[in-house]
Amino acid sequence: GSDSHEHKLNLKQLKISLALNRADIAREKIFLENKKWKKGDLHDCMYQALMEDRQGFVSLFLEQGFSLDDFLTIHMLERLYSDQLKR
Repeated sequence: GSDSHEHKLNLKQLKISLALNRADIAREKIFLENKKWKKGDLHDCMYQALMEDRQGFVSLFLEQGFSLDDFLTIHMLERLYSDQLKR
């Protein structure tokens, strides 16, 4: 329903603000107090933020309760390392 549509819209807006490196917009317009993110929703965005050195987004995600314990698996660490070497 509308919750799913709103969730997809928020995720799309987040990806756009990440591409533009506008953590300020994400903080003010997307991460509202009543917004709940499902576990794993932000993994792709965190990966992109780390790969593109978007410190503002990494901090924002952590402030919003992003779990590094869930994200930083051995597989993810290997992926980050090898993808960074390719750059």
